[in-house]
Amino acid sequence: MKNNILQESKNEQIEKLSRLAKTIFYIIIIVTTSVFGGILYSRLHWDWVVWYSIILILLHIEWLIINLKTKFLIDKYFTPFYYAFLGTYLFPFIMILWQNKVYSVLLLYILLPMIIMFLFFATKYMVHSVLFVLLYLLMVIFISSKVQVGQVIGNEYFVAQLNIAFIIMAIGLVLLFFYFYYQTLKRNTVISVKEEPKTPTKENKNLEELYNNMIAYFEKKQPYRQPNYRLAMLAAELNSNTTYLSNAIAMHFGGTFEGLLNKYRLQYAKKMLDDGLAKKYTMEYIYTTSGYSNKSTFYKNFHKTYKMTPSEYQEMKNANV
Repeated sequence: MKNNILQESKNEQIEKLSRLAKTIFYIIIIVTTSVFGGILYSRLHWDWVVWYSIILILLHIEWLIINLKTKFLIDKYFTPFYYAFLGTYLFPFIMILWQNKVYSVLLLYILLPMIIMFLFFATKYMVHSVLFVLLYLLMVIFISSKVQVGQVIGNEYFVAQLNIAFIIMAIGLVLLFFYFYYQTLKRNTVISVKEEPKTPTKENKNLEELYNNMIAYFEKKQPYRQPNYRLAMLAAELNSNTTYLSNAIAMHFGGTFEGLLNKYRLQYAKKMLDDGLAKKYTMEYIYTTSGYSNKSTFYKNFHKTYKMTPSEYQEMKNANV
């Protein structure tokens, strides 16, 4: 039990560290966009840079506020759109700097996707980030050799200053990345603790209460009927977090969140069949109403649980009438 409590504490620390890292990442984007937008406008008087920077800053402020309010519970669903937006929106800006020999700007475009993958996704997806970077570099080099897309800076001293600035920014991002990576590894270190004898009196009452609240919520609101329902959504609705919920489910259900979802969805589908709704509705309506988005998954799980397909179960019910 003591090990479980320490594990929960460690996971909570890692979640807080992750939220801090993501917050700092957004702040860095906001600050650097403000600074470089101001410098480029003051030195080069490119009017479009002002609006370009303002839009980027306002969007990042809004995204940061949304994530802070939701404790970054939606970041994994939101980030792919952010990733695509950032790559598309910054492309003309990168092209202009590249054609003006500010080659160091690509350091940021090499680092940003990797850091985004590290902060918002599992490290196993880093290979996708590397592929994105390589394709992006090829696209920049190819287009810049064919088309003049931007204005000319003309001041070699200012170009050198920009290169130095981007190199410093890249070094700063790398240091920040390794700092948070080191802190995550540090908190993931397994602490050897002598496990206390497990007795009923030491059962985690908080997890038991959380599990009971979750079951009551499932039975009253039936959120499992949503095809894309996720553990993070349940955590937000119960004002908890995914770590505690996973532990509560493992302790009292003896399985995973996906297993619990499947149990309730099958029970709902079976009840519809028991009530004779298959005579009124199609099987597709029954399994989609129960929360399944895929027919094969529904049939597979139904057969695994009840040792027959939904159609066979319906035929059996009709024969017994």
